[in-house]
Amino acid sequence: MTDATTKQGATPEPKRHTRTKTTEDWIREARLLIGNACEDPVIASRLECFGYDAARLTAGMGLHDELSALILRQRAEYGQRYEATEAASAAWAKADEAYLRAIGVARIALRDHRRPRSAMMVDGPRNRSLTGWLAQAEAFYGNLLSDPEAMADMGRFGYTAEALRLEQGLVNDISVKYGKSRREAGEAQGATRERDHKMDELARWVSDFRAIAKLALKDTPEKLKALGI
Repeated sequence: MTDATTKQGATPEPKRHTRTKTTEDWIREARLLIGNACEDPVIASRLECFGYDAARLTAGMGLHDELSALILRQRAEYGQRYEATEAASAAWAKADEAYLRAIGVARIALRDHRRPRSAMMVDGPRNRSLTGWLAQAEAFYGNLLSDPEAMADMGRFGYTAEALRLEQGLVNDISVKYGKSRREAGEAQGATRERDHKMDELARWVSDFRAIAKLALKDTPEKLKALGI
């Protein structure tokens, strides 16, 4: 669709996490770092001297868990966004097929009637932007259905009021689906901002923790290795 949010690939991750590893790798390493610090009594004891007691380590793991949940939510929101965009595109394609057929008939049926042709925006090319297309299609069906003479002319070619109202309904359905796709796009963007904010928060926590762990465990390289350092 021209005006609907276009489908995109996976959301790019912040550069600080993608130079050498994926976000999933980084989060897994963060969990290993914090989890092993909590479970190893020697590491925990050394770190406690530098202010990283059990409560502080638990808070770090809490950031990890919150980020993991936000990543799942962000992916779900983008899935809903893609689904809504595809539904809007399908609705437009279906309505456009019926509309172009009706326009073709109207140009024949109303050949000698300039006023309704103008009101219905029959002449000229069809606009391929969504907003422009909707303006033309809504003018066509709305003005046609309110003009008894034009309806009679269209009736000679098999177009009944019921059939035209059904086609008008297809046009109206596009606006509904397009509105939903825009809402879903906004929610997906909001979920991405929340995820990125939490990722920044955890990244700062992990950066400080790793620096302190290197100092606290400088003489025990095996313990640093256990933390993934």
